[in-house]
Amino acid sequence: MEEEIQELLERIEAAWRRNLESSEGGDRGRIRGLRRSTAVIVGIIAILVASSGLTLGLLTNSVNVPTSAVLAGVDLGIYTTEQCTANLTQISWGTVYPGSNYTRTGYIRNNGNVNMTLAMSTSKWSPDAASSVIGISWNYDGKAVKPGQVLAVTWTISIPSDISGIQDFSFDIVVTGSG
Repeated sequence: MEEEIQELLERIEAAWRRNLESSEGGDRGRIRGLRRSTAVIVGIIAILVASSGLTLGLLTNSVNVPTSAVLAGVDLGIYTTEQCTANLTQISWGTVYPGSNYTRTGYIRNNGNVNMTLAMSTSKWSPDAASSVIGISWNYDGKAVKPGQVLAVTWTISIPSDISGIQDFSFDIVVTGSG
């Protein structure tokens, strides 16, 4: 790079001398000298632009910064024991009698990484009419369940004393966690 600059300075000096010498020859010499000077200046600018690009290319640096993240997620499991060793896949209410309540307990664990609140609904009632006659509730109090926390939940069904037209029934309990 230093050699290119030195060569550039020598060219400028030479062009300057030519311009002085040609100016002694009258107007033609001056015009010719101006043309040469213009050509030299354009050449110098081209060299400067090219060398600045080269310099910029030599003076760059890149640094990689690795990143990672954990996506916040809600994930719940319902289990048969407080140790959460087996999934609760079905609740059998057995034989039920009109005018009675029946309870079953399950254990809900927050398997996600954010606090969550729970909601319960039902679906797939068979027969459909049972959904408007048989009551279902649970003892969940609405408090947030922390990641890793296990919560004992008791579901209760209520069979009205005046139930009629239903011999057996089934439905799904749907527990939804929101965070």
